[in-house]
Amino acid sequence: MYQPLNEASRKYLYFTNVRKNLFLMSIVTMIMLFVLSLLSKTPPSVPPSSKYGIITLFSKNHLCETIHSCQTYATIPEIKNKIIPLIALYASDVSKKDLETYHYHCPYVQLRPFTVSSYPEYFKDLKNYRFKFPTVASVLPEFKTIMYVDASIRFTAPKNETLTDMFKSMETQFAKTGFRLLGKSFHHNYPVTHPDMYAFFNVTEKQMKETNQFHSGLYFLNNSPAGWKVMNKMIQCALQPKCMAPKGAKARCNYRLLKENKHILCHRFDQSALNMRLIELYGKNETLYYRPSSIVNIVQMSKCSL
Repeated sequence: MYQPLNEASRKYLYFTNVRKNLFLMSIVTMIMLFVLSLLSKTPPSVPPSSKYGIITLFSKNHLCETIHSCQTYATIPEIKNKIIPLIALYASDVSKKDLETYHYHCPYVQLRPFTVSSYPEYFKDLKNYRFKFPTVASVLPEFKTIMYVDASIRFTAPKNETLTDMFKSMETQFAKTGFRLLGKSFHHNYPVTHPDMYAFFNVTEKQMKETNQFHSGLYFLNNSPAGWKVMNKMIQCALQPKCMAPKGAKARCNYRLLKENKHILCHRFDQSALNMRLIELYGKNETLYYRPSSIVNIVQMSKCSL
């Protein structure tokens, strides 16, 4: 006959199950870290299907901004004429109607879903931007070089440099590093980087105070050993609970104090991590990975409407 469990037995079973669940979660996380670290350390052996490609990501709350961005793509002949494919990866909160609206405004863009459902819970908050580099890495094997563009990016008609010229720069000037940034902030790295990040990157506060922060929402990346050397640490950081989005990190800044470069005021998540990785690899020699272009502008929209 079934006998009801007493209070002590119920507590014992409860805590036993909790320990089992925590153990299983830790095993799953460790496996994901291991698999992604292998992916990032070695360039895929599968031949790329295309030479160049453009990648963008968006979720529902950035849909309007993303459409304004993609409407400027038509100013670039290589995009408008589908010479260089452009892939927009959308989050699970984007509806079928949202996709129809996007396709109406941007018919030359390929739409693909992306998901973070298989990642640990701390990874799933899209506001901490952990998802960006692992998601871009999932597409990189299809191309020799990709251009990543955030929803805030606007294209303008080419003047001195075409989009094809920019891609070709990755075979010449930026082949050694496999990476090219195109935008720079007015402030230094130090006041916008959480102190816990120094435990993960071999970078000093002095280096951070002496370098301006580059924008992470616009870059070229080679599918090469050099390119993956940048990407591998970004993936590992994204999957570490205390890296990229450390506890207590906040995005809101006191812009008046940023120029003083004396105190840590806020955190730029993936952007701060990327800047630390590039300093870790190449020091303060920004010519190895930075050259702006008149083709692109970064526009932050406080309000958006279609």
